[in-house]
Amino acid sequence: MKALVIFYSRTGTTERVAGLLADRLRSDGVEVTLEPVRTEAKFGIVSCIRQMMAKASPALIQPVPDISGYDLVFLGFPVWADMPASPVNSILGGLKAPGGRRFALFATCGLSEGHKAALSIVTSRLVEMGHEVVAGRGFLRGFLRKQPLPATAEAAGEFVAEVLSGTRLGC
Repeated sequence: MKALVIFYSRTGTTERVAGLLADRLRSDGVEVTLEPVRTEAKFGIVSCIRQMMAKASPALIQPVPDISGYDLVFLGFPVWADMPASPVNSILGGLKAPGGRRFALFATCGLSEGHKAALSIVTSRLVEMGHEVVAGRGFLRGFLRKQPLPATAEAAGEFVAEVLSGTRLGC
């Protein structure tokens, strides 16, 4: 099995979770490509909110990777005010593969419920594009500051195990 872990991370939190997921996938024998997506602009908190409210699609430094060669795509992003970070619009707009891909979504957020609305929005967009979202999970930022705690690594491992076992998780 081949998996792509693609993510946008403004502060490094989502990147840490992406790394934990990739490590667990590899330990389960999955061939993994870890692919950060970077924007040309650097966002401060005020510009993050402006971008999100405007439903902007900021320019990316490199194109979105081709997902057609992967069996499973993990897509990760931070949550800004209960919404997916604006670079997610750029990622979704840059997907070149036809529908039918399987996605597992992960979102990092500072509020315990903030990820639910964001995961729902991205799920709807992917389904409209003809893809299947098999799982979605939020990871709270408080657990991820500086060093991921064992509980975060354990949660990432549980998420990967559920995705690989085919257990359908709520988004």
